[in-house]
Amino acid sequence: MIDLTRLFARAMLVTVVAFWPVATDQTHGSSLVPLDDTEVETPILPAGISRHQPEFFGDYVYVWAADDGSQVIQYHGGFDAHIGTRRLRSQDAVIWMEPGRWDNTEFYHYEVFLSRGAEVRDTAGTVTTGPMLLVTFNSLSPPILNCDLQVMQSSSDTPLYQEGAGIRQSLRADMAASVQSPDLQVREVDQPLLPPRPRARALVRFKSDQWQIDYRNWRVSCIGNVYVSQGLIDSGDFIELQADEAVLFVSRPSQEPIAQSSQQPGYPETTEAPNEPFPMDQTEWEKPDSMGMITFGEGLGVRVVGVYLRGDVLLSRGEWAIRADELYYDFENDRSLVLDAVMRGILGDRNLPIYIRAEQIRQLSSTQYQARKALISTSEFHTPHVFIGAERVQLTDLTPRSISGSETGVLSGRYAMKDVTLNLDGVPVAYWPYATGDFRRSETSIKSISTGYSGDFGATFQSKWHLFNLLGLEEPQGVDTILRMDYFSERGPGIGLDIDYELENAYGLLRSYYIHDTGDDSLGPFRDGHHGNKSRGRHTWRHRQLLPKGWELTLEGSWVSDRNFLEEYFRPESEQGKDQETLVYLKKQEKNWALTMLGQWRVLDWLTQTEHLPDLAFHWAGEPLGNFASYYNESHLGFVRYRPGEGRLIDTWKGIFHAITNGISPINGVHTPTSVQRKTNVFDSSDVTFRADTRNEINFPIQAGPAKIVPFAVGRAGYWDNSPQEGSLARLFGSLGVRTGSEFWKVFESVESDLLDLHGIRHIVRPEVTAWASGTNRDSRDLYPFAEGIETIDDFYGTSIALRQRWQTKRGSPGAWRNVDWITLDIEANFFGNQPRYMDDIGRFYANRPENSNARSHVRADFSYRISDTTVVLSDANFDMNDGRLDLFNLSYAVERSPRFSYFVGYRLIDDTDSHLVGGGINYKISTKYTTATRLYYDLERNEMETFDITIIRKFPRWYASLTLEVDNIENDFGVSLSMWPEGAPQATMGSRKYTGVAESTAIRPD
Repeated sequence: MIDLTRLFARAMLVTVVAFWPVATDQTHGSSLVPLDDTEVETPILPAGISRHQPEFFGDYVYVWAADDGSQVIQYHGGFDAHIGTRRLRSQDAVIWMEPGRWDNTEFYHYEVFLSRGAEVRDTAGTVTTGPMLLVTFNSLSPPILNCDLQVMQSSSDTPLYQEGAGIRQSLRADMAASVQSPDLQVREVDQPLLPPRPRARALVRFKSDQWQIDYRNWRVSCIGNVYVSQGLIDSGDFIELQADEAVLFVSRPSQEPIAQSSQQPGYPETTEAPNEPFPMDQTEWEKPDSMGMITFGEGLGVRVVGVYLRGDVLLSRGEWAIRADELYYDFENDRSLVLDAVMRGILGDRNLPIYIRAEQIRQLSSTQYQARKALISTSEFHTPHVFIGAERVQLTDLTPRSISGSETGVLSGRYAMKDVTLNLDGVPVAYWPYATGDFRRSETSIKSISTGYSGDFGATFQSKWHLFNLLGLEEPQGVDTILRMDYFSERGPGIGLDIDYELENAYGLLRSYYIHDTGDDSLGPFRDGHHGNKSRGRHTWRHRQLLPKGWELTLEGSWVSDRNFLEEYFRPESEQGKDQETLVYLKKQEKNWALTMLGQWRVLDWLTQTEHLPDLAFHWAGEPLGNFASYYNESHLGFVRYRPGEGRLIDTWKGIFHAITNGISPINGVHTPTSVQRKTNVFDSSDVTFRADTRNEINFPIQAGPAKIVPFAVGRAGYWDNSPQEGSLARLFGSLGVRTGSEFWKVFESVESDLLDLHGIRHIVRPEVTAWASGTNRDSRDLYPFAEGIETIDDFYGTSIALRQRWQTKRGSPGAWRNVDWITLDIEANFFGNQPRYMDDIGRFYANRPENSNARSHVRADFSYRISDTTVVLSDANFDMNDGRLDLFNLSYAVERSPRFSYFVGYRLIDDTDSHLVGGGINYKISTKYTTATRLYYDLERNEMETFDITIIRKFPRWYASLTLEVDNIENDFGVSLSMWPEGAPQATMGSRKYTGVAESTAIRPD
């Protein structure tokens, strides 16, 4: 038998250490600094005091001292208040500010009366509105006042102040200042006043193998399979506690006890009778329910105020659980002390477990927790391979909850960590003195770290950090700020800033980077990699503002140090991202029309761009003309200037010269002049040119049985006061045509084949035909190429004939059949007459605007054959009828033998560059720990390997690591890179994310 006396004594000792001294006034509670701390620190603030300095805005303000000692601030016109991420807003406001003190810490208590159009927006996005609101909060700091005019005199005789003072006085008792109350309280003052509802005390229930009631000392000792719960199972506040042993502490009744003898019948023998005996009948008390549970609660006259548990302790609350050797829980104040604890939870957005191991965990309130000597990881093992260590961690739960405690919003909260380390196999590899952050985004200040080696950059270290977390500051709501810190042994150190923001009526981004570059670029053959400037970088800002009445304002500004910088350091953005532009764009759009104004200037002299100084445009799409036609319009009016990039031609012709000397045809080489250069035969910048142009199109849709026929007419008129050869000129353009299409299908239900996995076939056929003719009085070479589709059109004619087919079948099983495209085959033949001689080498047809097509007669085909759910053949081709050559051809065969093996092989022909590529890739899961991925591309024309890389992925408990070797003969480069990422969170990868998907599945994915 375990000594219950020793168990109770141990419990009392832990209770005293955890909660001594206990204050009777919540406003002046005891220090929350652990008593065994040897270092002196600022006490942790309770939930009711904010560290944010309030900032007030308005038109004009009165400031004076009231008779009761409070400072009064009265705003008139456009009042706005910022308290961290919270926002208060109204037409007028009165603020009372009083000093307070908590544990030798001075703070300010604010009462804000919002009048006319009151609105309060909380951190989680919850909005409270009303004609009038009274808001109270506490802050460590006095306010910052912003206004057009400030007067240091009283305005207590105004109706606004008198109304607010009356409401304040009537509500003060209900909204008294308390540092333990919620940090911001809102009261709708137009509702009738109700007395404050007392806090409901949840029922506490317990059971165990053995239990004994001590009627003298108001405690219950339990041994063996102890189970204690508080609250209702369906509520968000339901708590479960399990342990080997426990002591429950029971409150004494508040009413005066009925006088009784020193020993009552049925009570255990004691040497001294209690002053306040247990106010229950013994037989009623000892009677468990059908589940073996005994219940304490308000209705029973007594309640459990706390519990001490020892031995294999488990505390569960929702998806969070704590295991420990010892635990004390204070049910009255929602506090607890946990020793040698392991906390486990689920990150909701990733469905990923998180473990916090700590020497000591304290629950300071229902929303605040503190851990000492903490170890944070996603691994269930006691010694994880990768973890974050911290001397102290403070967690604050900001998740919106209902009265019952259930979550009513997105899981959210803040953390603060001191003396943070990143550890690999127990060895600290990084340290930061203080970090804060947001649960919803990141658990640490680190976003990603990448290390590796390449012939171009040498040994590389690239890292991204959440800047505000790194500085220990709270990030403004809707803002994501990333600090880049890089080092390349062959190039130098680099630093950058990436900011993305999304506000109520605006969003945008900022990209900034600087590197001290001591090396040369490697950009492939015929490219000069010497940049001649050690200080390199870029700054790009893009902002969109949503204005009243449907207007939008877009602002962009971009500066890059040299033409090769983005291609060398930000290649995906250089190849696929938006152009680097400096512009102002104003747009108003309603229904099917839009009015725009564009002002654009070229800042980067190596780019070919058109400046708009400015350009007004009007767009009208699909406006009905009665019941028989629809109208389309695009009109431009403004000043433009064409500015070709400086040095472009030198590089172009230098490339052609090198191509000729190396036996490569300049016609098929990769450095021929662009089509725009060939069109204009002019390479100098134009003068500022006045341009007026309008395009008008009318469609006449006709339904002729199963066919849809749409005759159309296009008329275009334009004027330019400057041109390459003749000065000012006018252009007229007209086009007549017809578009027609239909759709037919037939079902073959009798088709069945287990070998081909066919269960019925539906054949769908869609024929399409477009024919048009056009005429103009000007050739596109007579104009500067200010814009594609305006100055670049010519009067060719043509016909497009397309046949699009689908063969569909059912696959799956009875009750789970699904339709799939078994075979698709699209064939499109495009014929052009009166073709210009200066078109691009590969023909294209655009059905919506045929005059924008690249007028080379050609046949295009797209084919796919889904052999099974895991095997597919894909192909596409473009045959040029002008020169009788196959311009493009692609053929791919992809197989997925999930979950362990998948591969693909392919062939690509690009006639314009004499490119004949064979490529392939394999994903193979060797075992539960190891997976490999291999990619290879070989050029048959030049008989050389272009790129090759192989990756090995190792699975650790809740983590992955990959090692990649890359060979790039196009840029004559070799690289080695290492990546690490937590399971379920590839966005937190430290290194390249190229193969993170292979760790979860070997299925083929685009690189």
